Amino acid sequence: MSKLLIFRGDAVENEVHLAGNTVRIGRDARNDIVLDDKSVSRFHAEVRADAGTFFIVDLKSRNGVWVNGNRTEHTPLQHGDKIHIGQTDLLFEVLFRVSS
Repeated sequence: MSKLLIFRGDAVENEVHLAGNTVRIGRDARNDIVLDDKSVSRFHAEVRADAGTFFIVDLKSRNGVWVNGNRTEHTPLQHGDKIHIGQTDLLFEVLFRVSS
């Protein structure tokens, strides 16, 4: 199981558990993670699962998606990766791996 921690400043504002479903991030209320920030596109990015790996995918946003300080369009996530979208920081954590 994995999760995203969503920070507001230095404090965790929310956490979202990732269960293998696509999680959409953006300013629009129809997203799974809504970021109230004018520098975030309506549908900015998605976290997708594929064969046990989570990926962050930029949905052609205006200001981009940054992972560990590098702009990316499609990147596999690893435990401890820091994601920056608009003015919001997110942290990807792997709680445990399910073996098959």
